[in-house]
Amino acid sequence: MEINYVQEYLTLLSVGNYLDAAEEMYTSPASLARHIKKLEEDLGFELFVPQGRSLVPSELAKAFTPFAEEIVHAQERCYNFLDTYQSKKPDMLRVGTLAVEGAAYHLPDLISAFLLANPQVSVEMYEGETKELCSMLFVNKLDLVFSFLPEEYRETTVHFSVVKDHMALFVPMDYPLSSLRSVRLGKLNGMTFVPRPRHSFLSDFCNNLLKENDISYKMTFDPPSTANLLSMVASGSGISLMPKIAAEYLLGAFGKNTDIRVVAIGPEIDTSVHLLYMANHNQTQQCKNFIHFIKNM
Repeated sequence: MEINYVQEYLTLLSVGNYLDAAEEMYTSPASLARHIKKLEEDLGFELFVPQGRSLVPSELAKAFTPFAEEIVHAQERCYNFLDTYQSKKPDMLRVGTLAVEGAAYHLPDLISAFLLANPQVSVEMYEGETKELCSMLFVNKLDLVFSFLPEEYRETTVHFSVVKDHMALFVPMDYPLSSLRSVRLGKLNGMTFVPRPRHSFLSDFCNNLLKENDISYKMTFDPPSTANLLSMVASGSGISLMPKIAAEYLLGAFGKNTDIRVVAIGPEIDTSVHLLYMANHNQTQQCKNFIHFIKNM
């Protein structure tokens, strides 16, 4: 059974007629018809029942379709793996790092220090958000990831803390909490928050943190950019939760005014940055060297 013919069957099923399906696949209707006929011979049953100008799948075809989709997806995953494996150079490391917060934790500096000590190694660095980086690590598109540690990856990855950090609060300077060295989560009940980008790790982490502690809260409108987030906090639109080191860095980089203060949350809530890698992925010697280097810095 030709897997390409299975893909053609799924396209024809989706489009509903030979002419449009053939055009979508850059082939002729006659060739497509031959391929479907051959697939039917291999399977031992008809796939389509003509109904006017449209094609209706047979009952057996309906039962076959989920398996056809699995076959095509398996082929795609195999090709993706082979592309990644074949294109990767022996001395190439694929390292993911936090896009917005990376500089705050000096993550590019760690990579540069390793390259200085190992000039024969090349690093392909990818910047992204924690969830995106961890997903890429899981499917072997990255060898190592510097990121926060989502709960769902605690058991599936090997990881260790690289930079210790804990949760803090962005508040306007004239806000009642701004005079405190630290504040308990319970004090935030009923307050309005300026949110982080939707579905990001920090957004989910902060929302879950508030809900787990039975804190009622309100959100402003759609999540702003980092610079606009600071402006909104400074103007009194709301407060915002963020890891302390990242908050202080962003305040220095984007908050040129003195209208915002960073207040620690107590007791401390860990938001350390970790180095993550998959134990079940074959690691090159350079990858092992990088892990050893970071552990001993």
